[in-house]
Amino acid sequence: MSDMGENDPRYERVAALLRSFDATRVRDFSMTAPTLRQWVAQMVADGGESFRREVAMREQWERGREVLRELLELAKSGKTEQALNLLDSAIAEAIQRNHNGWASVLSRHAASLSRATEDPQRHIHYEEQALPFAKDYAFAAYNFANCC
Repeated sequence: MSDMGENDPRYERVAALLRSFDATRVRDFSMTAPTLRQWVAQMVADGGESFRREVAMREQWERGREVLRELLELAKSGKTEQALNLLDSAIAEAIQRNHNGWASVLSRHAASLSRATEDPQRHIHYEEQALPFAKDYAFAAYNFANCC
C-alpha cells in the first residue's frame, strides 16, 4: 500500500470518504488481521466454522451460482455486453431479496469485467455499487478512492 499525503490528488477524495462515515458504517479498524496469513488463521481458528458459515451464506442463493455459470460462458464467447446485462439484473435481484453477499460478489465480477473491457464509467459504477456491501467499509472506500 502506498503512503498518501496532502499533496496527493486523491487525498481530498479519501478524506471526504472518511469524513462521511457514520456510526452504523464503522467497524473494528484496529487491524486485528493485517495479513492474509493471519486472516486465514482467524478463519480456521475455530475449526473452520467461520469459513463454513461464510461459504454456506454465499451458497444460499442458487440463482447467484447460475448467474456466475452463465457469466463465464458469455465471457468466454466474447459477449461482454450480454454478460454485463445479466449481471445488472442479477445484482438488482440480489439486492431486492437481501442477498447482500451475492450482491457484493456479482458487483465485483461486473467491475472486473467492465475494467477488462476498458469501460471506466461502468467500472466506477460497479465499484460504487459494491461499496455498501463491503465488510470493511473504510478499507473498501479507501480502495475505491485509489482505483477510480
